[in-house]
Amino acid sequence: MDFQPMENRIYLDHAATTRLDPRVLEAMLPILQEDFGNASSVHTLGRKARYLVEDARERVAKHLGAEASEVFFTSGGTEANNAAVLGSLCHTVISNPAEHESVLQAVTKFSETGRVGNLRVGPNGLVDLDQLERECAKLDPGFLVSVMRVNNETGTRNDIRRAGDIVHAAGGYLHCDAVQAAAHERIDVDTLGVDLMTLSGHKLNGPKGVGVLYVRAGTPFRGVVVGGSQERGRRAGTENVAAIVGMAKAMDLAKAEMEDNVQHIRGLQSVLLDRIRELLGSRVVFNTPNED
Repeated sequence: MDFQPMENRIYLDHAATTRLDPRVLEAMLPILQEDFGNASSVHTLGRKARYLVEDARERVAKHLGAEASEVFFTSGGTEANNAAVLGSLCHTVISNPAEHESVLQAVTKFSETGRVGNLRVGPNGLVDLDQLERECAKLDPGFLVSVMRVNNETGTRNDIRRAGDIVHAAGGYLHCDAVQAAAHERIDVDTLGVDLMTLSGHKLNGPKGVGVLYVRAGTPFRGVVVGGSQERGRRAGTENVAAIVGMAKAMDLAKAEMEDNVQHIRGLQSVLLDRIRELLGSRVVFNTPNED
């Protein structure tokens, strides 16, 4: 197979993964090469690693409008979604068929010991929030609802604020998979009204192998990866310090450059849509959201 250099190709698969920003790599290299200590060790290298992890946690939390104690690092979005569902101490989990497989299969696993519910998704790909309100009204307090912000296949954007209002009014908790949204819009946990939220490093020009699960203080939750006291007992295992620092750096850059990046993407989208319409006319139907 002939792998051409990236400068000779146009990459159109950013919903699957993004290229590592050179500035993120620059932030990671000293940790991979020099500051390689275990963040649980008490010697100098270990203390330096611990400082780097906690500094990254503070930065990520600030971007989310959260407390640092509400943020913990995972191996990626899949693990974070699994943890949100399977770590839930709720009696029922409600989801919908448009969620990522890491949510859907976790809900299936949850059904072995708990109750599950399923919401309809309309032709536009949006979750039926009227049905959500009816379903929530039937449940005792202490249930979990999982709704993604931006669909990874269609780009559909669910109204997470309204979903949160509905869920909270009935005494439930809301999890949001915001993996596809974090690079393109401001993600504030209070504005969205979420109790748990998932992010992934490689979707915003950060490294693969690192993610975040936000868990609002007071949300019933227990870790699902056991065997150590890391991440305040919520996720056992030696921290991937370089990737954690890389994710924080990627979030710093995404926030600082978001407005310019979004405008650039919208411009490219407009050119693409106009060209498709010019070539195909009425023969083409767009089945995903687009902004002209």
